[in-house]
Amino acid sequence: MSQIRSLSRQSKKIERKLVTFYKTVGEMVSLNPRATEIFAYFKIYDALTQEQLKRLTGFSLGTISSTLQIFLQTDIINRQFIPGTHKNLYRIRPERVQFVYTPSTRILEDLERLDSYIVKKQVELQGLESKYPTHTQFILRRLNSLRNYVEAQRRQIGGKKRHSFFQEDTSGIIPLNEMITYPFDTQEFEENVMEI
Repeated sequence: MSQIRSLSRQSKKIERKLVTFYKTVGEMVSLNPRATEIFAYFKIYDALTQEQLKRLTGFSLGTISSTLQIFLQTDIINRQFIPGTHKNLYRIRPERVQFVYTPSTRILEDLERLDSYIVKKQVELQGLESKYPTHTQFILRRLNSLRNYVEAQRRQIGGKKRHSFFQEDTSGIIPLNEMITYPFDTQEFEENVMEI
């Protein structure tokens, strides 16, 4: 079993900064902070045992074990038995966790494209309102929730407020225990939203 080399004081500072960076990015996308910290140490050290992770993070073996199980199930890491011990060495699978930087301007462009597409579809749906008032109102408000998501992301990334938030509450349209089925086809629309 490989030992974690004692790092110099300067290297330990850099290690802490790297872990803090991963945790900050993780917070921005609502990831579990403990899982993010464990992931950060894998990125720094490549392969670790549970005991080594415990020393590095200070987390309980239970927390580490459950996090590693999730990582194994999602194929982020692999596990290798260490001969002559009752321990496993866990190693990150780099092909499963590639980092791709997308500039914020590109994200904003994609959000604007999505918003424009939704507005176009909302205008088309208004033409069906006299024939299917309940269904149309329901889907228009559900689309508003997507527009609200776009607006929240726009404000977060670009710091710009473009719209006030739209009405998205559907509770007054149909009873909560009922499922709505549309008398018109929504599949093409759903596929196009997912592509954007």
